[in-house]
Amino acid sequence: MNSVLKNIICCVAVIIMTTAAAAQEKGERLLVRPMLNVGTNVIYDFCMAPSLQIEAPLPGRFSFAAATTYRWMHDWPWHEQIRIGAAEAEIRYWVPTGRKWRAGNEVFGRRVKHRADVMRRGLHVGLYAAIYRYDFYFDPKGEQAEINGGAGLALGWTFPVDAHFSIDVSLAAGYIWGKYRKYEFYDDIYQHFVWQGDYQRSYFGPTRVGVSLIWNIGGTRRQKGGLQ
Repeated sequence: MNSVLKNIICCVAVIIMTTAAAAQEKGERLLVRPMLNVGTNVIYDFCMAPSLQIEAPLPGRFSFAAATTYRWMHDWPWHEQIRIGAAEAEIRYWVPTGRKWRAGNEVFGRRVKHRADVMRRGLHVGLYAAIYRYDFYFDPKGEQAEINGGAGLALGWTFPVDAHFSIDVSLAAGYIWGKYRKYEFYDDIYQHFVWQGDYQRSYFGPTRVGVSLIWNIGGTRRQKGGLQ
C-alpha cells in the first residue's frame, strides 16, 4: 500500500512539474516593469551641470519622464562661462520589438519571450516640452535669457545592466523660442557689462543628447497570457 501511494504521489508530482514547465514555456512570460526610474545624464554631469530625471509608468506602453539640469557658476577663466538651467517633461511610448525567445535570450536566468519592457529596455519615442534659462558669455560678448520655451521629438534606447540598473541613450530635436538679450563687456576703469539690445530666439535643431544611468525602482513579476 505504501509503495502504491508513493508511486501515485511521484506521478502527480511529475505531472504538476511538467504542466508548470509547459505553462511557463508556452503561456507565461516575465514582465519587467519598474514602478519608478531615477537617473542622471552622465554627459551633463561631466560638464559640471548636475542633472536629475524621474520616470513613472502610465497605462499601456506609455510613461511620463521629467528632468532638470542646473549649472550657474563662474568658470575659469572667469571671462568665459556657460550658465544654464533647464526643466523638461516628456510623454514616452515604448515600441514593442516583437522578438521571441531564442536560445541564450535570458534575463536573470529565466527565459523571456518579450523584450520591449516598459521603462526598462528597448526603443522609446516621445514628445517633450521644456523651459530654459541661460547666460552664454565669451569675452567680450554674451547672450542672456530669463525664460525660453521649447518643444520637440525625442528618441532613445534603453539597455538593461542588471535587475536594478539600466543605461539609456537618447537624442532630442525641436524648436526653441523666446526673448534674449545681447551684451558686451567693457574693460575700462569700471569694468562693466553693457546691454546691446533685446532679440527674439528662433532655433530649430538638436536640443538634447543623453547617456543616462538609470536606477529601476521596482521589480519583476510573472504574468499569464504569453506574448503580447
